Amino acid sequence: MRHVATLILALTAAPVAAQNIGESFRCPGPEGLPDVMATVGRTDLLSELAGAEVTPERTILHLQLLADGPDPRLVPHAPFDEVALAGCTRADGVAFDRAAFADGLDAYREAVRTDDAGFFQIPPAEAYWLTIGALAPNGG
Repeated sequence: MRHVATLILALTAAPVAAQNIGESFRCPGPEGLPDVMATVGRTDLLSELAGAEVTPERTILHLQLLADGPDPRLVPHAPFDEVALAGCTRADGVAFDRAAFADGLDAYREAVRTDDAGFFQIPPAEAYWLTIGALAPNGG
């Protein structure tokens, strides 16, 4: 019985985001642009990425982004704060390019090692359209 209690404690102590790996979300597009599909490829605790204690602890979601419209461009990897998906709804049947995601994640890990990494704290659709250059920064 003690082992069951330990397992339940371990499962409930895990960040909620860790249960979302592989799930996809539809995020509303800004300024009349199409919605963006976001798929969670990995999660990390910010303290683990930083290699130091972080208060408050945050979960970083590693997302793959793809516009829901004609001729979409793939953003293979983009890191986000755990609250990024708050304005998004769950979606099914979203394609996920594992090889492209892995390459993007490797590049991000290298940037973390050289202290050149960050993460988005804006909605995924806004980050997507900024990344591909269809939306001007700061709304202008």
